[in-house]
Amino acid sequence: MRTIVFLSLLVSVASFGQKHARVTSTDLKFTDSNFQNCLDKGENMMGCTSSYYDQIDKLLNLSYFSLYDALPQGKRTVLKSEQRAWLAYRDSFFEYNSRGFNEIEEGREGKMFILEANAVFVKSRVKLLISRMDSLSDY
Repeated sequence: MRTIVFLSLLVSVASFGQKHARVTSTDLKFTDSNFQNCLDKGENMMGCTSSYYDQIDKLLNLSYFSLYDALPQGKRTVLKSEQRAWLAYRDSFFEYNSRGFNEIEEGREGKMFILEANAVFVKSRVKLLISRMDSLSDY
């Protein structure tokens, strides 16, 4: 139920247009807690992990656009360039990660490990963007 409310909040925020909701560390904790609760049920663990990655990816987008909206025009260009470089790095990490896990563990478990590792990687970027939003002095 919490997941539905959280996802509804994300959709409603996205529909308001230009301003984006500010993502906080509480949002990350809530997402992590939902993921762990889902895993603890012991059912459809791949679905839990896939949903977790999707939620972290949405938080990435929301945190990026929230910070982008809060910055003056000149600093937005710096953030945009940095984000593009990070996205290229992310894609390389995902490719490397995928090859490494496929050599070790094939099947659903391997895919689940890959998705979780990818989510943790993206989560680190979300944390950085949140910290920058908390103190815009980084720019």
